[in-house]
Amino acid sequence: MSDLEPLPAGARLLHIGPHKTGTTTVQHAFYASRDALGRQGVHYPGPTKHPMIAAMAASTGARLASRADTASGRWSSLLEEVRAAGPETAVVSSEFFCEADEEHLRDIVHVLGGERVHVVVTLRPLVRILASQWQQFMQNRLVISYPDWLDAMLRHRDDTDVTPAFWRRHRHDDLVRRWAGVVGRENLTVVAVDQDDPGMLLRTFECLVGVEPGTLAAPNLAANRSLTYPEVEMVRAFNVAYRARGFSEADYTRLVRFGAVRHMLARTPPSSEERLLTPRWAVDEACSIAAEMARGIADTGVRVVGDLGTLSDPGRETAIGENLVAPEIPVDLAACFAAGVVEALASLPAKPARKSRAVGPIEAAVRRRAAPHDPPSRAS
Repeated sequence: MSDLEPLPAGARLLHIGPHKTGTTTVQHAFYASRDALGRQGVHYPGPTKHPMIAAMAASTGARLASRADTASGRWSSLLEEVRAAGPETAVVSSEFFCEADEEHLRDIVHVLGGERVHVVVTLRPLVRILASQWQQFMQNRLVISYPDWLDAMLRHRDDTDVTPAFWRRHRHDDLVRRWAGVVGRENLTVVAVDQDDPGMLLRTFECLVGVEPGTLAAPNLAANRSLTYPEVEMVRAFNVAYRARGFSEADYTRLVRFGAVRHMLARTPPSSEERLLTPRWAVDEACSIAAEMARGIADTGVRVVGDLGTLSDPGRETAIGENLVAPEIPVDLAACFAAGVVEALASLPAKPARKSRAVGPIEAAVRRRAAPHDPPSRAS
Protein backbone atom coordinates (compact mmCIF):
# COMPACT_ATOMS: atom_id res chain seq x y z
CA MET A 1 0.00 0.00 0.00
CA SER A 2 3.08 2.20 -0.23
CA ASP A 3 1.81 3.64 -3.53
CA LEU A 4 -1.30 5.14 -1.89
CA GLU A 5 -0.73 8.88 -1.67
CA PRO A 6 -2.02 10.59 1.50
CA LEU A 7 -4.58 13.34 1.26
CA PRO A 8 -3.32 16.94 1.46
CA ALA A 9 -2.91 18.35 4.96
CA GLY A 10 -6.12 20.02 6.06
CA ALA A 11 -8.35 17.66 4.09
CA ARG A 12 -11.78 16.68 5.37
CA LEU A 13 -12.04 12.90 5.02
CA LEU A 14 -15.70 11.89 4.98
CA HIS A 15 -16.24 8.14 5.39
CA ILE A 16 -19.81 7.34 4.32
CA GLY A 17 -19.88 3.58 4.84
CA PRO A 18 -22.19 2.07 3.73
CA HIS A 19 -23.52 -0.11 6.55
CA LYS A 20 -21.84 -3.41 7.42
CA THR A 21 -18.58 -2.65 5.62
CA GLY A 22 -16.21 -2.22 8.58
CA THR A 23 -17.58 1.15 9.71
CA THR A 24 -17.63 0.22 13.40
CA THR A 25 -13.99 -0.90 13.21
CA VAL A 26 -12.98 2.42 11.62
CA GLN A 27 -14.95 4.52 14.09
CA HIS A 28 -13.69 2.70 17.18
CA ALA A 29 -10.08 2.81 15.95
CA PHE A 30 -10.12 6.55 15.23
CA TYR A 31 -11.85 7.34 18.52
CA ALA A 32 -9.45 5.23 20.60
CA SER A 33 -6.42 6.74 18.81
CA ARG A 34 -7.36 10.42 19.05
CA ASP A 35 -4.32 11.42 21.09
CA ALA A 36 -1.87 9.67 18.78
CA LEU A 37 -3.67 11.08 15.74
CA GLY A 38 -3.64 14.57 17.21
CA ARG A 39 0.12 14.47 17.61
CA GLN A 40 0.32 13.77 13.87
CA GLY A 41 -2.04 16.53 12.77
CA VAL A 42 -5.26 14.51 12.42
CA HIS A 43 -8.45 15.31 14.32
CA TYR A 44 -11.41 12.98 14.93
CA PRO A 45 -14.21 15.29 16.12
CA GLY A 46 -17.19 14.59 18.31
CA PRO A 47 -17.79 13.29 21.84
CA THR A 48 -18.59 9.72 20.73
CA LYS A 49 -17.13 7.00 18.50
CA HIS A 50 -19.92 7.34 15.96
CA PRO A 51 -21.76 10.64 15.27
CA MET A 52 -24.86 8.70 14.25
CA ILE A 53 -27.47 11.23 15.32
CA ALA A 54 -25.62 14.11 13.65
CA ALA A 55 -25.19 12.12 10.43
CA MET A 56 -28.85 11.12 10.34
CA ALA A 57 -29.90 14.75 10.74
CA ALA A 58 -27.55 15.93 8.00
CA SER A 59 -28.39 13.15 5.56
CA THR A 60 -32.15 12.76 5.85
CA GLY A 61 -33.37 15.15 8.52
CA ALA A 62 -34.31 12.10 10.58
CA ARG A 63 -34.07 11.91 14.35
CA LEU A 64 -33.44 8.74 16.32
CA ALA A 65 -36.24 8.02 18.77
CA SER A 66 -35.24 7.98 22.45
CA ARG A 67 -31.95 9.86 22.09
CA ALA A 68 -31.33 13.09 23.98
CA ASP A 69 -30.58 16.47 22.40
CA THR A 70 -31.78 17.74 19.07
CA ALA A 71 -30.30 16.01 16.07
CA SER A 72 -29.60 19.30 14.27
CA GLY A 73 -27.75 20.51 17.35
CA ARG A 74 -25.47 17.48 17.23
CA TRP A 75 -24.67 18.16 13.58
CA SER A 76 -23.97 21.84 14.26
CA SER A 77 -21.63 20.96 17.11
CA LEU A 78 -19.76 18.47 14.94
CA LEU A 79 -19.35 21.08 12.19
CA GLU A 80 -18.00 23.62 14.67
CA GLU A 81 -15.36 21.14 15.80
CA VAL A 82 -14.39 20.33 12.21
CA ARG A 83 -13.96 24.04 11.44
CA ALA A 84 -11.92 24.47 14.61
CA ALA A 85 -9.47 21.84 13.33
CA GLY A 86 -8.21 24.52 10.93
CA PRO A 87 -5.14 23.29 9.04
CA GLU A 88 -5.33 19.82 10.59
CA THR A 89 -6.86 16.91 8.69
CA ALA A 90 -10.31 16.07 10.05
CA VAL A 91 -12.03 12.68 9.77
CA VAL A 92 -15.80 12.19 10.02
CA SER A 93 -17.23 8.68 9.75
CA SER A 94 -20.83 7.47 9.68
CA GLU A 95 -22.57 4.92 7.52
CA PHE A 96 -25.72 7.05 7.66
CA PHE A 97 -24.19 9.58 5.26
CA CYS A 98 -24.72 7.01 2.50
CA GLU A 99 -28.48 7.62 2.72
CA ALA A 100 -28.24 11.26 1.68
CA ASP A 101 -29.93 12.28 -1.55
CA GLU A 102 -28.17 14.68 -3.91
CA GLU A 103 -29.60 17.80 -2.26
CA HIS A 104 -28.53 16.73 1.22
CA LEU A 105 -25.12 15.48 0.15
CA ARG A 106 -24.35 18.74 -1.66
CA ASP A 107 -25.08 20.60 1.55
CA ILE A 108 -22.99 18.14 3.59
CA VAL A 109 -19.99 18.59 1.30
CA HIS A 110 -20.39 22.38 1.27
CA VAL A 111 -20.55 22.85 5.04
CA LEU A 112 -17.73 20.39 5.70
CA GLY A 113 -15.31 22.26 3.51
CA GLY A 114 -16.23 22.03 -0.16
CA GLU A 115 -13.08 21.34 -2.17
CA ARG A 116 -11.29 20.09 0.95
CA VAL A 117 -13.68 17.12 1.24
CA HIS A 118 -12.53 13.66 0.15
CA VAL A 119 -15.13 10.88 0.34
CA VAL A 120 -14.22 7.29 1.20
CA VAL A 121 -16.58 4.40 0.46
CA THR A 122 -15.76 1.04 2.04
CA LEU A 123 -17.23 -2.08 0.43
CA ARG A 124 -17.59 -5.76 1.28
CA PRO A 125 -19.18 -8.55 -0.78
CA LEU A 126 -22.94 -8.07 -0.98
CA VAL A 127 -23.49 -11.69 0.00
CA ARG A 128 -21.82 -10.98 3.34
CA ILE A 129 -24.03 -7.96 3.94
CA LEU A 130 -27.47 -9.56 3.46
CA ALA A 131 -27.83 -11.40 6.76
CA SER A 132 -26.24 -8.60 8.76
CA GLN A 133 -28.57 -5.98 7.33
CA TRP A 134 -31.68 -8.09 7.87
CA GLN A 135 -30.62 -8.56 11.49
CA GLN A 136 -30.12 -4.82 11.84
CA PHE A 137 -33.57 -4.13 10.41
CA MET A 138 -34.92 -6.74 12.83
CA GLN A 139 -33.61 -4.57 15.67
CA ASN A 140 -35.88 -1.81 14.36
CA ARG A 141 -39.17 -3.74 14.78
CA LEU A 142 -39.10 -5.61 11.45
CA VAL A 143 -41.26 -8.76 11.43
CA ILE A 144 -40.69 -10.28 7.96
CA SER A 145 -38.76 -13.58 7.90
CA TYR A 146 -35.29 -13.80 6.39
CA PRO A 147 -36.35 -15.94 3.37
CA ASP A 148 -39.26 -13.60 2.60
CA TRP A 149 -37.03 -10.55 3.00
CA LEU A 150 -34.44 -12.03 0.63
CA ASP A 151 -37.16 -12.72 -1.91
CA ALA A 152 -38.34 -9.10 -1.71
CA MET A 153 -34.82 -7.64 -1.94
CA LEU A 154 -33.40 -9.87 -4.65
CA ARG A 155 -36.36 -10.97 -6.76
CA HIS A 156 -38.75 -8.04 -6.37
CA ARG A 157 -36.43 -5.13 -5.58
CA ASP A 158 -38.09 -2.85 -8.14
CA ASP A 159 -41.63 -3.30 -6.83
CA THR A 160 -41.42 -3.75 -3.06
CA ASP A 161 -41.84 -1.32 -0.19
CA VAL A 162 -40.01 -3.60 2.28
CA THR A 163 -36.95 -1.88 3.86
CA PRO A 164 -36.43 0.65 1.05
CA ALA A 165 -33.25 1.83 2.79
CA PHE A 166 -31.47 -1.38 1.82
CA TRP A 167 -30.89 -0.58 -1.84
CA ARG A 168 -30.40 3.10 -1.06
CA ARG A 169 -27.43 1.94 1.00
CA HIS A 170 -26.24 -1.03 -0.99
CA ARG A 171 -26.68 -0.26 -4.67
CA HIS A 172 -22.99 0.54 -4.43
CA ASP A 173 -22.45 1.69 -8.00
CA ASP A 174 -25.25 4.23 -7.67
CA LEU A 175 -23.85 5.33 -4.31
CA VAL A 176 -20.41 5.97 -5.81
CA ARG A 177 -21.84 7.78 -8.84
CA ARG A 178 -24.05 9.95 -6.62
CA TRP A 179 -21.19 11.18 -4.45
CA ALA A 180 -18.58 11.36 -7.23
CA GLY A 181 -20.98 13.55 -9.17
CA VAL A 182 -20.74 16.13 -6.38
CA VAL A 183 -17.15 15.90 -5.10
CA GLY A 184 -15.54 14.80 -8.39
CA ARG A 185 -14.13 11.36 -9.14
CA GLU A 186 -10.65 12.54 -8.13
CA ASN A 187 -12.00 13.20 -4.61
CA LEU A 188 -13.53 9.81 -3.97
CA THR A 189 -11.79 6.58 -2.98
CA VAL A 190 -13.43 3.16 -2.94
CA VAL A 191 -11.89 0.59 -0.60
CA ALA A 192 -12.73 -3.01 -1.50
CA VAL A 193 -12.02 -4.56 1.89
CA ASP A 194 -9.81 -7.65 1.72
CA GLN A 195 -11.54 -10.36 3.78
CA ASP A 196 -8.26 -12.32 3.93
CA ASP A 197 -6.29 -9.40 5.38
CA PRO A 198 -7.92 -8.10 8.59
CA GLY A 199 -5.46 -5.21 8.89
CA MET A 200 -5.97 -3.89 5.36
CA LEU A 201 -8.86 -1.57 6.22
CA LEU A 202 -7.11 0.40 8.96
CA ARG A 203 -3.81 0.50 7.06
CA THR A 204 -5.66 2.13 4.17
CA PHE A 205 -7.03 4.86 6.42
CA GLU A 206 -3.59 5.38 7.96
CA CYS A 207 -2.18 5.93 4.48
CA LEU A 208 -5.00 8.29 3.50
CA VAL A 209 -4.52 10.57 6.53
CA GLY A 210 -0.72 10.23 6.45
CA VAL A 211 0.00 8.83 9.92
CA GLU A 212 2.54 6.29 11.11
CA PRO A 213 1.72 2.60 10.58
CA GLY A 214 0.11 1.11 13.67
CA THR A 215 -1.47 4.38 14.81
CA LEU A 216 -4.93 2.90 14.35
CA ALA A 217 -5.27 -0.19 16.52
CA ALA A 218 -7.95 -2.77 15.71
CA PRO A 219 -10.62 -2.68 18.44
CA ASN A 220 -12.16 -5.64 20.22
CA LEU A 221 -15.69 -5.76 18.81
CA ALA A 222 -17.03 -8.95 20.36
CA ALA A 223 -20.29 -7.18 21.23
CA ASN A 224 -20.76 -6.33 17.54
CA ARG A 225 -21.17 -9.98 16.57
CA SER A 226 -24.02 -11.35 14.48
CA LEU A 227 -27.09 -12.79 16.13
CA THR A 228 -27.57 -16.54 16.05
CA TYR A 229 -30.66 -18.03 14.43
CA PRO A 230 -32.46 -18.57 17.78
CA GLU A 231 -31.54 -15.05 18.93
CA VAL A 232 -32.81 -13.26 15.86
CA GLU A 233 -35.97 -15.38 15.65
CA MET A 234 -36.71 -14.60 19.28
CA VAL A 235 -36.38 -10.88 18.52
CA ARG A 236 -38.66 -11.30 15.51
CA ALA A 237 -41.31 -13.07 17.62
CA PHE A 238 -41.02 -10.30 20.20
CA ASN A 239 -41.47 -7.69 17.45
CA VAL A 240 -44.67 -9.36 16.27
CA ALA A 241 -46.12 -9.24 19.78
CA TYR A 242 -44.83 -5.73 20.43
CA ARG A 243 -46.33 -4.28 17.26
CA ALA A 244 -49.62 -6.12 17.77
CA ARG A 245 -50.02 -4.26 21.04
CA GLY A 246 -49.35 -0.91 19.46
CA PHE A 247 -46.38 -0.06 21.64
CA SER A 248 -44.29 2.90 20.55
CA GLU A 249 -41.15 3.11 18.46
CA ALA A 250 -39.53 5.38 21.06
CA ASP A 251 -39.97 2.80 23.82
CA TYR A 252 -38.66 0.06 21.54
CA THR A 253 -35.56 2.06 20.66
CA ARG A 254 -34.75 2.80 24.28
CA LEU A 255 -35.68 -0.48 25.93
CA VAL A 256 -35.10 -3.09 23.22
CA ARG A 257 -32.72 -1.85 20.53
CA PHE A 258 -30.36 -0.14 22.98
CA GLY A 259 -31.38 -2.27 25.95
CA ALA A 260 -32.36 -5.90 25.63
CA VAL A 261 -30.58 -6.59 22.34
CA ARG A 262 -27.29 -5.09 23.51
CA HIS A 263 -27.57 -7.06 26.74
CA MET A 264 -28.13 -10.22 24.71
CA LEU A 265 -25.16 -9.52 22.44
CA ALA A 266 -22.89 -9.61 25.48
CA ARG A 267 -23.61 -13.32 25.97
CA THR A 268 -21.39 -15.97 24.42
CA PRO A 269 -23.61 -18.35 22.43
CA PRO A 270 -22.71 -22.04 22.65
CA SER A 271 -21.16 -23.53 19.52
CA SER A 272 -24.25 -25.69 19.10
CA GLU A 273 -26.49 -22.64 18.56
CA GLU A 274 -27.48 -22.57 14.88
CA ARG A 275 -26.22 -19.80 12.60
CA LEU A 276 -28.51 -17.85 10.31
CA LEU A 277 -28.09 -19.33 6.83
CA THR A 278 -28.48 -17.73 3.40
CA PRO A 279 -30.02 -19.96 0.68
CA ARG A 280 -27.85 -20.81 -2.31
CA TRP A 281 -30.20 -19.09 -4.77
CA ALA A 282 -29.81 -15.82 -2.83
CA VAL A 283 -26.03 -16.17 -2.73
CA ASP A 284 -25.91 -16.63 -6.51
CA GLU A 285 -28.25 -13.70 -7.13
CA ALA A 286 -26.29 -11.43 -4.76
CA CYS A 287 -23.00 -12.31 -6.47
CA SER A 288 -24.51 -11.53 -9.88
CA ILE A 289 -25.73 -8.12 -8.70
CA ALA A 290 -22.39 -7.43 -7.03
CA ALA A 291 -20.50 -8.17 -10.25
CA GLU A 292 -22.73 -5.71 -12.10
CA MET A 293 -22.09 -3.07 -9.41
CA ALA A 294 -18.33 -3.64 -9.53
CA ARG A 295 -18.33 -2.99 -13.29
CA GLY A 296 -20.31 0.19 -12.73
CA ILE A 297 -17.87 1.42 -10.09
CA ALA A 298 -14.89 0.72 -12.35
CA ASP A 299 -16.56 2.74 -15.11
CA THR A 300 -16.73 5.85 -12.88
CA GLY A 301 -12.95 6.21 -12.86
CA VAL A 302 -12.71 6.81 -9.09
CA ARG A 303 -9.63 5.63 -7.20
CA VAL A 304 -9.99 2.03 -6.05
CA VAL A 305 -7.96 0.41 -3.28
CA GLY A 306 -8.18 -3.38 -3.35
CA ASP A 307 -9.77 -5.71 -5.87
CA LEU A 308 -13.32 -4.97 -7.01
CA GLY A 309 -13.54 -8.55 -8.23
CA THR A 310 -13.70 -9.83 -4.66
CA LEU A 311 -17.04 -8.05 -4.14
CA SER A 312 -18.85 -10.64 -6.24
CA ASP A 313 -16.97 -13.64 -4.85
CA PRO A 314 -18.57 -15.53 -1.93
CA GLY A 315 -15.07 -16.68 -1.04
CA ARG A 316 -15.02 -18.77 2.10
CA GLU A 317 -18.62 -17.99 2.96
CA THR A 318 -19.81 -20.95 5.03
CA ALA A 319 -23.23 -19.76 6.17
CA ILE A 320 -24.93 -21.04 3.02
CA GLY A 321 -28.04 -23.17 3.30
CA GLU A 322 -31.50 -22.99 4.83
CA ASN A 323 -32.74 -22.96 8.40
CA LEU A 324 -35.46 -25.53 7.88
CA VAL A 325 -36.71 -25.99 11.43
CA ALA A 326 -38.06 -23.29 13.73
CA PRO A 327 -35.51 -22.89 16.51
CA GLU A 328 -36.04 -23.79 20.12
CA ILE A 329 -35.29 -20.75 22.24
CA PRO A 330 -32.89 -21.67 25.07
CA VAL A 331 -34.10 -20.72 28.52
CA ASP A 332 -30.92 -18.77 29.26
CA LEU A 333 -31.41 -16.76 26.07
CA ALA A 334 -34.97 -15.77 26.95
CA ALA A 335 -33.84 -14.89 30.47
CA CYS A 336 -30.97 -12.78 29.10
CA PHE A 337 -33.31 -10.82 26.81
CA ALA A 338 -35.82 -10.23 29.64
CA ALA A 339 -33.04 -9.13 31.98
CA GLY A 340 -31.93 -6.63 29.37
CA VAL A 341 -35.38 -5.04 29.28
CA VAL A 342 -35.45 -4.87 33.09
CA GLU A 343 -31.99 -3.35 33.19
CA ALA A 344 -33.00 -0.72 30.63
CA LEU A 345 -36.08 0.15 32.69
CA ALA A 346 -34.09 0.30 35.92
CA SER A 347 -31.55 2.65 34.35
CA LEU A 348 -34.17 5.29 33.52
CA PRO A 349 -33.46 8.35 35.66
CA ALA A 350 -36.17 9.56 38.00
CA LYS A 351 -36.59 12.91 36.28
CA PRO A 352 -38.40 14.12 33.17
CA ALA A 353 -36.69 13.52 29.86
CA ARG A 354 -35.63 16.46 27.75
CA LYS A 355 -38.36 17.86 25.58
CA SER A 356 -36.03 17.72 22.57
CA ARG A 357 -36.59 13.99 22.06
CA ALA A 358 -39.44 11.54 21.74
CA VAL A 359 -40.39 9.69 24.92
CA GLY A 360 -42.56 6.59 24.80
CA PRO A 361 -45.50 6.00 27.16
CA ILE A 362 -43.71 3.18 29.00
CA GLU A 363 -40.63 5.29 29.68
CA ALA A 364 -42.77 8.23 30.74
CA ALA A 365 -44.76 6.09 33.17
CA VAL A 366 -41.63 4.61 34.72
CA ARG A 367 -40.10 8.04 35.16
CA ARG A 368 -43.26 9.37 36.82
CA ARG A 369 -43.43 6.51 39.29
CA ALA A 370 -39.73 6.73 40.07
CA ALA A 371 -39.76 10.48 40.63
CA PRO A 372 -39.40 11.55 44.27
CA HIS A 373 -42.54 13.04 45.73
CA ASP A 374 -42.57 16.19 47.80
CA PRO A 375 -43.41 15.44 51.46
CA PRO A 376 -46.87 16.56 52.50
CA SER A 377 -46.90 20.01 54.11
CA ARG A 378 -47.72 20.18 57.79
CA ALA A 379 -50.58 22.25 58.98
CA SER A 380 -49.39 25.19 61.04
